[in-house]
Amino acid sequence: MMAKLKDTTNQPLSMPPLVDDLQMLATNQVGVTRTHGTATNASEIFVGQWNMLAIGLRTGFTIELLRERYVENWQYAIAAHIRADIQPLDIKAFAAVTGIIP
Repeated sequence: MMAKLKDTTNQPLSMPPLVDDLQMLATNQVGVTRTHGTATNASEIFVGQWNMLAIGLRTGFTIELLRERYVENWQYAIAAHIRADIQPLDIKAFAAVTGIIP
């Protein structure tokens, strides 16, 4: 999303020096239809020191092979299940930037 931002002359915006060296990962799991002010096409950016995020597993990771439903097409499917939770080790290591409007 950030890579598509342009200035008033339709030129791509460069990243600020503070974040230019950060690793950027894209996802389709963050919506682009948030309301921010009068805009309804806003999004968010999540930044953090990710080694300060603890992941706790509540159960083991299980994978099950599903044959029955797909047998007529000689196909297989899998079902995967895990119960986990996350906890920041230091809340100041994470931030959300809201109101990102293209």
